Amino acid sequence: DWQWRTFELAAGEDIFRTLHELSEYRPDMIAATFYVFNRQFLLSLIRRYKAVSPECLVVGGGPEFMGDNREFLVREKCVNLVVRGEGEIAFKKILESQGAKRDVSDIPGVCGYFRGKYVDNGVAEIAPNLDDLPSPFECLPTQGFRKPFVHMETSRGCRGTCSFCTSGGSGKVRYRSQTRVQADLERIRASGATAVRLIDRTFNENRAHCVALLKMFRADF
Repeated sequence: DWQWRTFELAAGEDIFRTLHELSEYRPDMIAATFYVFNRQFLLSLIRRYKAVSPECLVVGGGPEFMGDNREFLVREKCVNLVVRGEGEIAFKKILESQGAKRDVSDIPGVCGYFRGKYVDNGVAEIAPNLDDLPSPFECLPTQGFRKPFVHMETSRGCRGTCSFCTSGGSGKVRYRSQTRVQADLERIRASGATAVRLIDRTFNENRAHCVALLKMFRADF
């Protein structure tokens, strides 16, 4: 029963115009993905919004929260809780808990202060089969897509252990099926998007998967 509004903001956006637009919707929840390049802008926006709507629940996710989140949550009280790791399963549980007015402090991956005590629930539960996750491209417009490209992943995880990478040591690599990738690309093409950037950690790690997709890209797209 949730209704969603997506805000896609660019660097240099007028923060006060964005704040005004956000305020018109009076959201019960703001969910934001934090990267090193958008962190300061997001915090500046969220601090201002929470000042006038303190009851709004703010949930953070993304690469910025893969480490120890205690200091961030002490300092940035405008963010209520964050999720460490893949967000789909944890965020679904957060939504269900809010709808039922239940506590979220026991959800794997959630970090936050609950009743004055800091809770760190480790890493979020992952989806063993990526095909089971809903396609993020179902929400693309059916035509008239204006942006220069779309990001897409055909796999997750990495067997490498590079210390500088948030995927380091993530273990077994999981793959989307060729059927699912083709269906996602059909949705992307129908929107009018003309370029796709793959964000797999190591696209050619599994040669059979890689070659099959390359042949499909060439033949059908």
